Formats: sequence, C-alpha cells, structure tokens
Amino acid sequence: QYDSTTYLQSNPSKLAAPELRPRAQCHRYVTAEVTNLMRTHAAGRVFGADNKDARLVIKALAPVYLRVEDARGIPILAQMLNTGDTYHVPNREGMVALSRDGGRLAYQIDGQDKGVLGPPGKILVGEKLDITALQAKI
Repeated sequence: QYDSTTYLQSNPSKLAAPELRPRAQCHRYVTAEVTNLMRTHAAGRVFGADNKDARLVIKALAPVYLRVEDARGIPILAQMLNTGDTYHVPNREGMVALSRDGGRLAYQIDGQDKGVLGPPGKILVGEKLDITALQAKI
C-alpha cells in the first residue's frame, strides 16, 4: 500500500518549492504562445487538406457542427468548426451535409465564393454537396 505521508517524510526534497522563473521570462513565453494561438485561430483550421482534387470548400462563418457523409451514409467528417475553419470536400458523387445551421456555412466552388448552404437557422439534413446541385442553387 502506498503512503504519501511516509514517502514525503523520507524524501524532504520533494516538499521544496519549485524553481520559479523570473517574471520577464514568463511574460515573453506566454506572449509568444498566445500570439501563435491567435494566428492559428484567425486563419482557421483546414480539414480535408489531403483532398487535392476538391472543387468544393466549406467555410464556417460562426461556430457550427458539420457532418459530411458519403453516398453510403458513412461519415467522412464529423467536426465542430470554429469561425474561419474550412473543409475541402472530396470530389465524389453523393456527398451530403448535416448541420444545425446552414446559414453559418459558406461555400466556394473552384475558389469562387457562391453563398451559404442554407438560410440562417435552417437545419441541414442530407444537403447535397454535388457541384451541379450547388450551382443550381445560385
């Protein structure tokens, strides 16, 4: 049986206060780390970057959950997107989107902004992500 009191009494060095860094060193470290996080957030995360032939890119305009399924109903992406995050949709037939708010998801076809997947607040269920269907929406 482990007894922490006995361990600490027999190892008094474990009770010593940790070494503290000078305040200036801590400030520089925290500032650099926070700056890097802000850059990452401002640019947004990129999902599906390995889909090199993707013609359709979905971008979150506000925090929103997005699920993308293939023609067989198998989830390809299930992710909470933050503002600025993008998803490069695989260039395959039968892809569909499910989301709680289509108005928070903008999309691009071949690098050109085309609009949003739905009106604000519209729940998307089986929204076709075929290029032809989306172009007909415009």
